[in-house]
Amino acid sequence: MNKYLLLILVILFLICLTLLIISLTKCKDDFGGQILNAELQYNAAKLNSIFNKPATKKSDLLFFHCLDVDSPGHTYNSEMEKQPWDGYCKKDSQFFWCPVKYAHLIGKIKVPLKGISFSAFNSSIHRKGGRTLCCKQYGFIFHYPDGSDDNPISPMCYFPTDGSTLIRGKCGCGKVPGLQKSSDCPLDSGWKNLATCDKNKSGDKLYEDTILGIHSNTYNAINELKLPYTALQCSTNFNQFMDLSKIAIKLQNKNPPTGNAKNWNEVVIPSWSSNDIKIDQIPLKALFYTNDKDASNMIKLARLYYNKTGYSIPVVKFDPKASKDPFKQLTGY
Repeated sequence: MNKYLLLILVILFLICLTLLIISLTKCKDDFGGQILNAELQYNAAKLNSIFNKPATKKSDLLFFHCLDVDSPGHTYNSEMEKQPWDGYCKKDSQFFWCPVKYAHLIGKIKVPLKGISFSAFNSSIHRKGGRTLCCKQYGFIFHYPDGSDDNPISPMCYFPTDGSTLIRGKCGCGKVPGLQKSSDCPLDSGWKNLATCDKNKSGDKLYEDTILGIHSNTYNAINELKLPYTALQCSTNFNQFMDLSKIAIKLQNKNPPTGNAKNWNEVVIPSWSSNDIKIDQIPLKALFYTNDKDASNMIKLARLYYNKTGYSIPVVKFDPKASKDPFKQLTGY
């Protein structure tokens, strides 16, 4: 055989072998497909690492949004596969990763939402007793890594307890009563701070100024702990939120709320229902559930997300009562 031909065959063999090895060692997701941005995957280990680390900045917090009856596409059905997706959450989008358009207030009254409610979690502000998650016990998680401060879909304000944001102006960050208008928090400046608390006050002094009532639970039973009252408190920036949350935790951990007592904080993020916000700008990192009965639905929603966007997303089980390592990885789906 001609030695040049032999050399060519050897080279082709080595190329084929290399391609075979690459194909066998590519990072795969739980659906058998290639993971996009595999190094950025927020599995349970990474989420636990963020949760366990003492919070000193926004990137140390995990932001949870619960899916409920007002949420588009909160329960999977096969019709969702037929819905068009072009990379943007539009007004008529019915996918779970698109924001809620309105909520119900006092029965059937529809209130438009320009600010979307989340709850922040971290071991530094972990609370005991009561309900630490609002609405249904499953949803998705946002996270803002260092260097993402220019993301227009970022927290506008914070409340150490439920903030009654449905009846506030400034997209949920203003005073009560008020209506939410998109002109109050345009996405080109939505990440800017809309907090109404005196920015020069913090710690105990701010706490004294914000105790405007007694925080009550779902059934309006009076809680003997004096905490910022939902509708009357001012909205805070990140540092003020951390100060007030730590003070509230000290009080609540001495006498933990029980049953359905409201024990969650509230963070307001501008709605990303816009033709200007691409899917890769949405800081969606994982799906979570707290009850095993919801695992199947979350798996189906994760598959839908992958089929529509091309991005795989982890599904994790979350224990809201755990003060360390609250996440467990769901595998085998």
